Amino acid sequence: MSDDFDYIVIGSGAGGGPVAARLAEANHSVLLLEAGGVDDPQKQNWNYKVPVFHGRATEDEQMRLDFYVRHYEDEQRQEQDPKYIVERNAGRHGVYYPRARTVGGCTAHYAMIIIRPHDSDWQTIEDATGDRSWLPREMDKYFARVESWHIPSAPASGHGKNGWLPTRFASVLGLGRDAIRHLDPSIGEIAIDAWLANPKELSIHWWDRPFFPIAAHIAAKLDPNDLRVLKRHGVGVIAVPMAIDQKGHRAGTRERVLAGTETGRLELRTHCHVTELIFDDADPLRVVGVRYLTGERLYRADRDPNRFGKTTGAAQEVRAKREVIISAGAYITPQLLMLSGIGPRDELERAEINIPVRVDLPGVGRNLQDRYEVGIVAQAGAVFPLLKSATFDCPTLDQPDGDEYFKEWSTGGTGLYATNGAVIGFTAKSSVAENDEPDLFIFGLPGSFTGYYTGWCLDAVAPPHDKWTWLLLKAHARFRGRVTLNSKDPFDPPKIDFKYFERDQNGELTPESKKDLQAMRDGVRIVNKLLEGVRHPLPLHPGCMEGVDLETDAGIDKFVQDRAWGHHASCTCRIGAEDDPMAVLDSSFRVRGVKNLRVVDASVFPRIPGFFVVMPIYMIAEKAADAILADAR
Repeated sequence: MSDDFDYIVIGSGAGGGPVAARLAEANHSVLLLEAGGVDDPQKQNWNYKVPVFHGRATEDEQMRLDFYVRHYEDEQRQEQDPKYIVERNAGRHGVYYPRARTVGGCTAHYAMIIIRPHDSDWQTIEDATGDRSWLPREMDKYFARVESWHIPSAPASGHGKNGWLPTRFASVLGLGRDAIRHLDPSIGEIAIDAWLANPKELSIHWWDRPFFPIAAHIAAKLDPNDLRVLKRHGVGVIAVPMAIDQKGHRAGTRERVLAGTETGRLELRTHCHVTELIFDDADPLRVVGVRYLTGERLYRADRDPNRFGKTTGAAQEVRAKREVIISAGAYITPQLLMLSGIGPRDELERAEINIPVRVDLPGVGRNLQDRYEVGIVAQAGAVFPLLKSATFDCPTLDQPDGDEYFKEWSTGGTGLYATNGAVIGFTAKSSVAENDEPDLFIFGLPGSFTGYYTGWCLDAVAPPHDKWTWLLLKAHARFRGRVTLNSKDPFDPPKIDFKYFERDQNGELTPESKKDLQAMRDGVRIVNKLLEGVRHPLPLHPGCMEGVDLETDAGIDKFVQDRAWGHHASCTCRIGAEDDPMAVLDSSFRVRGVKNLRVVDASVFPRIPGFFVVMPIYMIAEKAADAILADAR
């Protein structure tokens, strides 16, 4: 193995994986260091491959990285969340926040929902930096570069056809066949009833192409990623786009990385945890490499302390002839910077930390953002016949070929298990939406999902299969949390405090918190309308929603503040203007005050983008590769 590369990339997730592959394709030698592993080719990890198993993937022992975070610093406030009580009763002092330690990072467990970000997400960066390459219409090309859209569409839709990420809607025909075979119209009735209760349609007009086939025009009217819908700020009923390949398998960064290794210029090293950056002896602000330790599960983010790993050898050093790119995610990227002396002076000089300050960057670890999400669980009139025999499980000794749906997926890549479970969705604008852009995303699925807690994935699909969940997601939430060090041990996870629904010194919600709460209240009111339907009203599930009042404003506010969660941590190393003291990066992803060091992951955004963060990260990864290659010329 070589110890010198043009580029070293730390982390193989949605940011690092595409960057590493793109640099290798441009004839550069690249080392990609990943703290996790990759599946044994002799064994099948169905939790990774089967789309509907994405919940199981979050808690898969071989892939999971268990963080426990605070939504509220105040214990009395935090304990109003039932999810937190599950953890506290087990001796853990935070709400479960699943991350992934495996090749592909969190794309190994994400729900595969692919949504184009809002124009304002890019305009915010252009406004801050003056860099016109961030203008929304300039960024469109990166969406197209990533995507391989498998549905007929017009050029004006802005879809990509030749990218590395296969995307499509769920197979309606396959699901329809399953429903007919089981004499089950009920799930379809719920979806149609919701559509009739909220009949707004996306802004695709009858004169918009494609005219034919008719199915393609209908698909455009349900497509939230159509560029015309984005420009027209359209809202309404949608089909949910997913990253699922033609075989019905999950698609993400892992496939991109493994394809990149075939160039012969990308070397992937797994079970390598980077502990610090190496600086030039002659220039203490110039990064020349990294130091790492090898071993499985070295980072102590696991629900079970007995699974903490041990190092398998002495520290290793590798050198970068050009640059080091950190793509370790919104928690570990700022942690690694601070461990290397790059961060807020007051944080690094705390007595219990005492790390020499190399570059004082106050913004490192600050500006932590996420969505607000809630799950509203209803009870159907009876068990869904379609799901009666579904185990939502891998093959077992009792069922070596899996259940009937697993067989359908494994033989044809179709059916229930070839989806992420989402049946229908809606986008909407709250009364406090900004830039005339939709800020509410609602989608429905059979099952029970009220957020993340240890063991949630089995509860979500436990029989009886008579539960239906409407998930409500708030884009562009306004809270700002922080990541700080617990110690200077590189294997010790940092302290993560999101600071939900902040209050002022008088105990009143801040103006920004009031806006977020109003938006969520508006969203719950829409969900109530979907539950009422026009023919088949669905009551709240008496077990999952025990004690919940969604009829009054006070009840909704309490429900949202007590039970909201998120899964898109971002913005802890934000891009910003040169005169912005809280900016960590310039518009080309370079760490301010340091040479040969960039960050490319969810950390870079000044404001959390769009509805789902993975596509924006894929897009900035492609943009970062362009910026890096431009500097290399």
